[in-house]
Amino acid sequence: MQESSFSTEDSTTRTIEPETGNDARKRYGRVRDRSARLSISLSDLSHGRHQSQIPRWRYMYLASLVAQDVLAMLLSLWFCLLVKSDSYITLTDSFSFWAFAVFQCLIWVLSLLGAGAYRRHIMTDGYRIYAIILNAGVITVVVTGYLVYMFQLELPRTAVIEAPTVAALVEILGRWCSRKVLLRLRTKNLCKYDTVIMGSVDGILESLHMLDTCNTLGYRPVAVCPVETNANFTQDISALSVSKLIFSKFPVKILPFSNSIADDMQSMKSQILLVTDAVSRDSEHMRALSLLLESRSIELAFTVSVADVGGHRLHLRDTMQQNVLTASLPQYSFFAAMIKRTFDVMVSSFALLVLCPFVMLPIALMIKHEDKGPIFYCQERIGKNGKPFKFYKFRSMQSNADQLDKMLAEEYGQEYGALFKLKDDPRVTAIGKVLRKYSLDEIPQFYNVLKGDMSIVGPRPQRQYEVDKYSKLYSTRLLVKPGITGPWQISGRSNLSQEQAEQLDVSYIENWSITSDVVIMLKTGVVMFRGVGAY
Repeated sequence: MQESSFSTEDSTTRTIEPETGNDARKRYGRVRDRSARLSISLSDLSHGRHQSQIPRWRYMYLASLVAQDVLAMLLSLWFCLLVKSDSYITLTDSFSFWAFAVFQCLIWVLSLLGAGAYRRHIMTDGYRIYAIILNAGVITVVVTGYLVYMFQLELPRTAVIEAPTVAALVEILGRWCSRKVLLRLRTKNLCKYDTVIMGSVDGILESLHMLDTCNTLGYRPVAVCPVETNANFTQDISALSVSKLIFSKFPVKILPFSNSIADDMQSMKSQILLVTDAVSRDSEHMRALSLLLESRSIELAFTVSVADVGGHRLHLRDTMQQNVLTASLPQYSFFAAMIKRTFDVMVSSFALLVLCPFVMLPIALMIKHEDKGPIFYCQERIGKNGKPFKFYKFRSMQSNADQLDKMLAEEYGQEYGALFKLKDDPRVTAIGKVLRKYSLDEIPQFYNVLKGDMSIVGPRPQRQYEVDKYSKLYSTRLLVKPGITGPWQISGRSNLSQEQAEQLDVSYIENWSITSDVVIMLKTGVVMFRGVGAY
């Protein structure tokens, strides 16, 4: 993949210091009208791997909220015990009571988590947190009551119904106090998220003035990234623009827009990119940038006028001073990743256990008997974040098939690339034709899933020369694990064009959900049975 070329000077940040307009023209005039197009490379992805952008104060604040939640439930149980001590006659000894208390606190905290009480920004976004707490109270009552019924537990009604209700009321008061503390700290410029502001110069200045007076959002401007009003993200640091910024009272840096902007933000430990205006909402560059930022745990926020990013889940922060929309992709959250990994391990373990003796062993014997060659085909493929891994399949071609790829592509007049396949490939063996038609050659990849190199559902893993030809947007497929099956496999397979396959992959990355994975798996079974588009 070709990367845009930028000088070292462009990839560094600049601190705005008081200087004259002439000095500014001399210093910054040379970067006027320089175009910088976003390009995601393997090095971009590897640099951002496994580095958290969450500030330390947030961990401490979350810990204090969890402790407050547990205390609220314990106080509620104690209050119910004092009011109706006879109701707890089934919990005679102290061990039973405290065991139940731990059980109830766990359900309470998980209910708050599921309702969104620990979500970023929720503490300062109006009064929405109080509705969330009430929802969590209802969830706790329902879950506790269900468990009591299913396991026939002898628990007091006050603990099942009244304690969560009291806990919700106590929690509302506690969160109100915590919110006041957080806002007070933010008036002292503490407990804020370091923010880079992108947009036109006028839009940036307006946002800087707004953030200077608005502590509710919790954004601390540390850098600005001026761009012109067009879809090409042309750099806009003219002498006039810089003069405006210099004579403003905000000590921010200038961060040029380049192919390394995500890395620059990560090196600055910035947690948020706030887009004010000037950016085309359907720009391919913005879609690629949004995926890259999300993979680095950098939040993407928009003023309402530009908040339309396809496939992203949008959340409105309706504070008094300014309305801001934040965008997120569900597959990049920790809990979604944990659910997907659990799903992968369970499905791949079950598949290998069932298929090994009844399907894999007979296939292995037939492959070996046909031409005495190796049973498995092993090749290096590129996985998540550009990391190579060993990819396994049942061998369905001659042993030297890889060496003939380029020659056959030229002979048949096809492009030698990601989707190169021949309907009547002379290299395919007799047993290989059956395996490929019904995708049985893919079964060993359950081992790749179990190892963690792949997922059950995702874009297909490809080779290095194919990855090198990725476009800016298509390279975002490297932000997720490759899969055994995926959207293009159930939508025509090899009958699809390059553009159609790429669009399906990117759409999957933007709109992932565990239910969509289940649907794709079920459809894969139908497609395998029909054998449509497989060759």
